[in-house]
Amino acid sequence: MKLTGIKTKLKALDGRWFLGGSHFFLLIIAIAFYKLQRSPFQIFSAYACAIIVEIFFFKYTAKNKTRTLFDCIFSACTEAAGLLILVRSPYAWFYIPMSFLAVSSKYIFRRNETQHLFNPTDFAIVTMVALLPKRYFELRGDEFNISLYPMLHVTIFGLFAIYLGKTWRVALSYLITITAVALCLSRITHESPIYLLGSELGATGLIFMFLMITDPKTCPTLPRSQILFGAAIGCLLYLLKFNEYFYPHYFALFVVIVGRGFYLAATEERRVLS
Repeated sequence: MKLTGIKTKLKALDGRWFLGGSHFFLLIIAIAFYKLQRSPFQIFSAYACAIIVEIFFFKYTAKNKTRTLFDCIFSACTEAAGLLILVRSPYAWFYIPMSFLAVSSKYIFRRNETQHLFNPTDFAIVTMVALLPKRYFELRGDEFNISLYPMLHVTIFGLFAIYLGKTWRVALSYLITITAVALCLSRITHESPIYLLGSELGATGLIFMFLMITDPKTCPTLPRSQILFGAAIGCLLYLLKFNEYFYPHYFALFVVIVGRGFYLAATEERRVLS
């Protein structure tokens, strides 16, 4: 009886609390114990810009009116923390445009009144990679990326997030796909599957798997579509890696989301015409 009650209360929780909690606490722990080099100004500017942009769009657009201002600010803080964890830059100002791109994309690129098109963190990263030279920033993990606690931290918070968000099929499909591809490639290249999977099993790879591709606002809701979505990202990821593209995770997610957007638009147009 008690177990049933706990399960009911757990299902009533919002999965975004685990996403935001994971980013917030991981940021603090990584700075305190794993030499994550983010200056006080970078941290302040990332959060301040994200919150200001969120409040502006919330007040002066008709988007996200089904949510409270507190929910939107919490989402903005989550985006700022995620960017501070994933992106490293020597420039003090760098997180200001990153936060602006992440938050504003939720209001500018929409599928409908309740869903944005892109994962905000992914959109900001892909845009900055496309616009700026490599010397301005990098997305390679800091020391915390290969440490045991951060990997366990992301996994535990991530499992709660995908369970409550009902997007666990996306993560599972992605994991099965990249594992299968790594096993096949190991037969061809004679390299260890663990070596080929290495970057996917670090803290930043786990953030991508548990907390980015499973965003309930940007991934499918139907079980079969979730499985195809995760598998498509996994396949495209290794295609980009095989062709030595920089930061293939983020471009794989971006391309799959764009492809899904075109598919949904074409399906809707056919439905209307018929």
